[in-house]
Amino acid sequence: FCKHENKAILPMEPVKSKVQYGNEIKNLVNYLSVRQCLPMARLRELLNVQYNLKISDGTINNMVNGKAKQMEQVHEKIKMVLSQSKTVGSDETGINLNGKTNWMWVYQNDSFTYFYNSKNRGFKTIEQLFPKGLPKSVLTTDRWGAQLKTNAREHQICLQHLKRDCIKLIETYQSKWAMKLS
Repeated sequence: FCKHENKAILPMEPVKSKVQYGNEIKNLVNYLSVRQCLPMARLRELLNVQYNLKISDGTINNMVNGKAKQMEQVHEKIKMVLSQSKTVGSDETGINLNGKTNWMWVYQNDSFTYFYNSKNRGFKTIEQLFPKGLPKSVLTTDRWGAQLKTNAREHQICLQHLKRDCIKLIETYQSKWAMKLS
């Protein structure tokens, strides 16, 4: 080697801070966090062990929130498509968010899935999401009162929920009726 030392000035235009992560790491963090539901501590551990990256919770949150901001239009488009769909399935489940119970609502058809986090499990959330309801849809639910109040072309009870209820009746009461229905 010639042992000549080359020096250059770091281009400051794209550099915004001392530490920056490229799109590949940001996409990996989002994929592992959002799609694979990897908890924060395990995600940090994986990035450290696999890539020798020590990324803080705050940076991971910033990456996920940044991608969420980029996806807002897509999220709204999915909701709009579902509001016009012939069939929609819906459910809600409790989630722990920073030590508090919230509700993750889901609406889906064969092609799209829409998630919405709410502090409310009641009809108020549905009114906020779909003010006119789903008037073109057959809405399949688990018989939750808020969902049954939703304006829809028709309501259908989720067969998996019915089957689960039948199993409980069979196991608890040896219900012959539930056995036949099941």
